[in-house]
Amino acid sequence: MKRHEQGFLDGYKPAVIYWKRNDKQSRFFAQLKQYPFISPFDSEPDSFMFFQNEELKTKYQEQIEGVEKDSYEEHLIVGLTLGFPRRSVEVFAKMREYENKTGETSKEEEEYGVGIHWAGFGVQSHLEIVDQEIRWLWDTYNHPKSIDIPLDLWDKKYSSFVKIPYGNFTKLEETIQLFKERRAALPSLVSD
Repeated sequence: MKRHEQGFLDGYKPAVIYWKRNDKQSRFFAQLKQYPFISPFDSEPDSFMFFQNEELKTKYQEQIEGVEKDSYEEHLIVGLTLGFPRRSVEVFAKMREYENKTGETSKEEEEYGVGIHWAGFGVQSHLEIVDQEIRWLWDTYNHPKSIDIPLDLWDKKYSSFVKIPYGNFTKLEETIQLFKERRAALPSLVSD
């Protein structure tokens, strides 16, 4: 599985979050620190957000200024800055907002949560929209250093991964159908 930092260094991932304390990431730090960054990114002093250029950094700073910590808006801005698909970011932000208000994970997330791991992207999504989100990722980040990498689709409810070759929409649809068949009927909060 390609690391987030490598997708950024390969030039197609617009931004990346980095915590210096993580030994697995330490090999990337010398290269990353050559890019524009914000530090600390979060409450940890050795946290960073690196950007491909100054314009992306400035845009992020302007958008995030005055935004409440752990709010829907903060999650939305961060997710979009990292280059994640909009609808998945909106679902993630909505679920974090629910969790912050109630102290619990929503039933929706437990039932329909799926993870996308591909080419340095790690995105939490929703079973009802994940096919569109993966298509968006494949179309948006069609880069020589990403197209040969298979996608891992994680079924959060059943803690299982399925590997899907890049661009194989038949396998993608079969996998999503399998995930749907595993579930009991539960009305979805996400609509088209």
